[in-house]
Amino acid sequence: MNRKRGGYLISDDPELADYAYITRSLQSTYWAAGRDEDAVRASARGSLFLHMLKDGRQVGFARILSDGACVALLLDVFIEPGLRGQGLGRWLMECVLDHSACRVEKLNLFTTSAAGLYAKLGFESHPGGMVLKLKK
Repeated sequence: MNRKRGGYLISDDPELADYAYITRSLQSTYWAAGRDEDAVRASARGSLFLHMLKDGRQVGFARILSDGACVALLLDVFIEPGLRGQGLGRWLMECVLDHSACRVEKLNLFTTSAAGLYAKLGFESHPGGMVLKLKK
């Protein structure tokens, strides 16, 4: 997947991953504060990252675990703080939902933040997270 908008690119190309950026970004969150680069790289081997780049520099990402048919789990959604509020998170989520890895019956997301954004995209709140039931 490669989607362009303005000076931004969203891609699932693993060669575009800036693991130092991803690690620093995750360490700034409440859910992955202790995650080191080795763990980030291991998670990338077992899942799919969508990378958001601005003029070639990574500024966001989302990670997906999927069986490709029944269920997928969305993790580690991040947009650089100075770029939030510009619709980039929504665009990243639209790309996630359009990705073949998320063409499943149910997409799960465990989060306590950005519930409004996810609700606008069809996610429903459930104990411990949010769920989007998708039609193939």
